[in-house]
Amino acid sequence: MKRGGLFRGNIKKKLSLVMFFVLIFNVFALPILASNDVAYIFKNENIIDDNVVGVFEGLGFNVELINEKNIPNDLSDYKFVYLGDERYRNEDEIKIWKYPAIISNYFYGDDWGLTDRDGISKLASNSPLSVKIGNQIIQVYNKAKFNNGIGIPYYYLSEENKVNELEMIAQTYTGNGNDMGDVISYGSAGLELENGEVVEDNICFFGIIESDYWTEDVIGLLEECVEHVSDICTDENCGTITCNNDNDCEDGNDQTTDICLNPGSIDSTCTHENVLCLDNNDCGTNRYTGELFCDGKDILRNFVSYTCNSAGTQASFCSNNIDAISVYTCNYACNGGSCLRCNTQNDCDDENENTVDVCIFGGSIDSYCNHNVISCFQDDDCGLDSFVGTPFCIADNVYQDFRDLSCTNAGTSNSFCDTNIEAELIESCEFGCNNGACLL
Repeated sequence: MKRGGLFRGNIKKKLSLVMFFVLIFNVFALPILASNDVAYIFKNENIIDDNVVGVFEGLGFNVELINEKNIPNDLSDYKFVYLGDERYRNEDEIKIWKYPAIISNYFYGDDWGLTDRDGISKLASNSPLSVKIGNQIIQVYNKAKFNNGIGIPYYYLSEENKVNELEMIAQTYTGNGNDMGDVISYGSAGLELENGEVVEDNICFFGIIESDYWTEDVIGLLEECVEHVSDICTDENCGTITCNNDNDCEDGNDQTTDICLNPGSIDSTCTHENVLCLDNNDCGTNRYTGELFCDGKDILRNFVSYTCNSAGTQASFCSNNIDAISVYTCNYACNGGSCLRCNTQNDCDDENENTVDVCIFGGSIDSYCNHNVISCFQDDDCGLDSFVGTPFCIADNVYQDFRDLSCTNAGTSNSFCDTNIEAELIESCEFGCNNGACLL
């Protein structure tokens, strides 16, 4: 809950119970923690997440709120540092690699070395979001959208962009096999980040940031994140965790499939099956790959999907298939994977026969359409040729002005109607002409 917001009922009850039992447990079983256990660094006081603070305090930590303007030079006295979802002014002064840290921030994945330049990714859905931990699917939000209709997102480190050595704890889950990265990810001391810095203490990326909509399971996931970065055990039955995912069970034998059972718990254990793959997930994570490209007005991206053939047997093998998937349809035109107003004149067709449609700066982001009016297609569009005015005399004969109308540059945007008036003989007079009439 950001300060000034409403505290959701389920979260409030959960936090109250957690705080009560953890505080009781602390009295009888845990040593008293230091006065400044958690450094919560913020920029805007109104954005401080009281739900997150409540979880930390429920675990017995004292949380110190530190404005980014007043960050101490040395944070080593704190058990860990927490960085929320804010645009810090002094992000370069926040060195996540020097201290135990929990990062719940979308904006500085590349600056802090968690990802390459593409940064941290975001996912929302028409249904409440869930994550995948091992073979379990866990719902993390109790609703899909904010009251304004916008989807409630979580952040994730894309497989294509993140530091390879970061350990996936919870991955995205879409229900269609298109699981793209880490929603919760652990890093250990010695990890080299994308920016060249080396992590000196454990870190945790925690992307489930909309705490007002947390399900009860999310609190436990955050507590495990705290346990990873601090030296405090959050479970009175804490024991050794054998594995957090299948990678922890790697035995170096290419002829076995290494499985982590009950990942992330004290009941976790490794099994080594003499098969190549048990299901599609053992072959790889279905994902988008490569750059966006165009097909007509559609923006597409290649999607690679993995299949385990003869699953669960010694004859099992993996294969993959790459399909071009449409991710967006442009209203007008597409070029280089981006929507444009126009590529050619045809993209500007307004279905008006009386205009010439022109694409200006075609194929660029500055492209736009002009619809130049055609004044005339033929002489008849300019009106009927006719006599004008009254008859008059020239050289004892009767004349009258004749107006000839014509279309110049017919059928183009430069077309216009031209008028030519000449005196034309009406009647030859035998005895002369006076006031436009022959004398009798």
